[in-house]
Amino acid sequence: MFEQLKIVIITLVLALFSCSIKSSDTTYITENINFYNKTANIKIAGTLTYPKGKGPFPTVVLIPGSGTANRDGSDNTIHRPLFEIARYLSTNGMAVLRCDKRGVGESEGVLDFNTTLADLASDIKASIDFLNNNPIADKKHLGLIGHSYGGVVAAKVAEGLPSVSFVVLMASPGIKQGEIVSQQLSDIPKTFGVDESTIEKFQVIIDSTMILLSSKENSEIQSEKIEEMYKRQIRQITDAEIEAMSSTGYVFQRDAQLYARLIKMPFWHEFYTLDPGTIYKHLKYPVLSVIGENDLQVRPGPNQEAIEMALKAGKNKNYTIKTLKGMNHLFQKSKSGSPLEYNKTGETMSKSFLDKLYNWILSQPDKRNNNE
Repeated sequence: MFEQLKIVIITLVLALFSCSIKSSDTTYITENINFYNKTANIKIAGTLTYPKGKGPFPTVVLIPGSGTANRDGSDNTIHRPLFEIARYLSTNGMAVLRCDKRGVGESEGVLDFNTTLADLASDIKASIDFLNNNPIADKKHLGLIGHSYGGVVAAKVAEGLPSVSFVVLMASPGIKQGEIVSQQLSDIPKTFGVDESTIEKFQVIIDSTMILLSSKENSEIQSEKIEEMYKRQIRQITDAEIEAMSSTGYVFQRDAQLYARLIKMPFWHEFYTLDPGTIYKHLKYPVLSVIGENDLQVRPGPNQEAIEMALKAGKNKNYTIKTLKGMNHLFQKSKSGSPLEYNKTGETMSKSFLDKLYNWILSQPDKRNNNE
């Protein structure tokens, strides 16, 4: 009877946490898995890679940035940055879990303007629950690696989770996303040939939106003022200028009411108002923050400064801040940092960056850092 009960329990656990298909590379195992986020009642699908041989192995969870990125950190097939990280680390002795975001690829759920940081963090917490029930993962050496906004998600997860050993922020924001978009508008459209006078008109919209959202007025008044501001500014912008900006990836429409309504939706409101430093200051683990010198999406100067200030405010004594010479937002070797270069290079991710990432992880202790 006892043995039958054990079989039933094991069967239930496997059904709850994982359905997997394994394949073998020359140096590591690839296992397609899925598990449930019980809080959201959705299935999350991903890939677990780990070395051949007996575990457990040091383990990392990879977290993609904003948008509809899949488990490989991409919404196209040209470059797969998270795949490259997983392959490198698993070839060198580590287990790596990377998953499709909710509503993307094989994962269930919806990814839209109602999706919040807390929602994304809950999916990653579910992935850690999965790993805590997997003998492959070394529970004493389990870290999070987030790219771009994925770094903010990683920090949010680690904020109150003692099982996390370290956090890596790859090209992650240290300042509010609204400030970053304003900076991006200053830098990126120029590389596409958009003239400065046009860029400045759109920057006024972003900067004014941030100011209005940070006011102490109630939500309804904020929306009215944002709509009025947008109407006033968009009248000064020609269709040709809107089209020029759209060609660089920044889409603006003439409907001021729609803009005001979108900005007040959970994703966009959080996007403009959340200060990542309020999360980073709670991190008591070893932290690596690394940004490319040529990154035009997340400028190293203001963001690294803000990240370091937040970690110091939280009395974290074990952190490393690195700016990598000649690299862009995807950690490719780069001349200008322009997104135009991303798909023109045959390099998905610089090996020198991967070497630095691996060596830093290897140097971390096998348990949570105590900064007291």
